[in-house]
Amino acid sequence: IIIGVAVGAQPIVGYNFGAEKYDRVKNTLKTSLKCTLTVSTVAFILFQTIPEKLISIFGSGDESYMEFACLTFRIYLLLCIANGVQIPSGIFFQAIGKSIKSVILSLSRQIVFLIPAMFILSEIFGLNGILYAGPVADGVAFLLAAILLIVEVKKLKQVNNENEIIVEDIKEDNKNDKQIIIT
Repeated sequence: IIIGVAVGAQPIVGYNFGAEKYDRVKNTLKTSLKCTLTVSTVAFILFQTIPEKLISIFGSGDESYMEFACLTFRIYLLLCIANGVQIPSGIFFQAIGKSIKSVILSLSRQIVFLIPAMFILSEIFGLNGILYAGPVADGVAFLLAAILLIVEVKKLKQVNNENEIIVEDIKEDNKNDKQIIIT
């Protein structure tokens, strides 16, 4: 659902970015993030409160299996709420033509942070280290996405303000010029 919302917003962001309508870009991003954070919050609540019901959809086992499955589900998905920002951020950067930032964000959680965290934390904490690598990767990827997104939105505000000043200057210059119409 998060990917669907972010990909659905992508053409709107890209079109308005190209048209230099940065207020629309920011509004679309804001709406997209509200939706994806709502979805990730609901998912977080479900994962933490009723993991046994969700796990039973995919199979069943004895009591020790279910206890272990619920524990791992809760730990590994502890910061899944951060996916409501991290995933749309990568797609947002793709929409505005910032492919390097998009690739960095797309690879950050699954490859750049998760795999090393699994190796490092498993050496220190064993199986629990592998489980906690998920939330660690989600948290670090969220921080990276949030920082890149905040910087980019500030740039959009600055460019928007500069464009408004230029438009006002042009309007002022046009008031003083005689209009010549050629038909």
